[in-house]
Amino acid sequence: MARQIIKERDSKGRLVPKEYLTWTAEYKKENAKGIPYAIDCVVGNYNESLIVPNTNQRYDQRTGQALESEEIVSGSKPVYTIEINDKNKKQIIDKIIGDGFPENIQFYYKDSERGNRDATFSYEDFVSKSIDELRTMSYKGGGSKSPGIWRDKDGVLRDRDGNKI
Repeated sequence: MARQIIKERDSKGRLVPKEYLTWTAEYKKENAKGIPYAIDCVVGNYNESLIVPNTNQRYDQRTGQALESEEIVSGSKPVYTIEINDKNKKQIIDKIIGDGFPENIQFYYKDSERGNRDATFSYEDFVSKSIDELRTMSYKGGGSKSPGIWRDKDGVLRDRDGNKI
C-alpha cells in the first residue's frame, strides 16, 4: 500500500498537489483443470488513453472523404482515483484492510518527483503521520522499521535524531 503526492492541474491550469492511495492486489483463480494462476494489478490508478487529431490524415481525391480515422490514440496518462487527506486516511485504510493483518502489509511512501520508494513504515506510521512527515522520515533514514542511518549533504553518517555516528 502506498501514499504519494501527485501534482494535477486545477480548473485554472495551476498545478495543485494532491495525496493519493494505491495498492497492489493479486487475484488468484483456478482454471477448469484445477491449475492455479494469478493476475497482479494496481488498485487506485489506471492509464487513460490520450486521443488527439490525426495530423497524417489522407483524403480521397475524388470525393474529399477522409481515408483514415479523424482521431488517433497517442500514448496514455495515469489517472489516480483514491484521493485521501489527513482527516479520512485512517478510515479509508482501515476499510481496505478490513479484518486482515496490517503487520503483513508493506506500507510505502512513494516520491513521484524523485522516483524513490520507501517501505520501512509500520501501520502506525502510515496512518498517523502526514505525507510531509513520511517524506522527512524517508529522507532521514526511513520509518520505524529501519535502523534510521542516513547521510547528510556533507556525507556524514547520522542517526534518526541527527546525531553523528
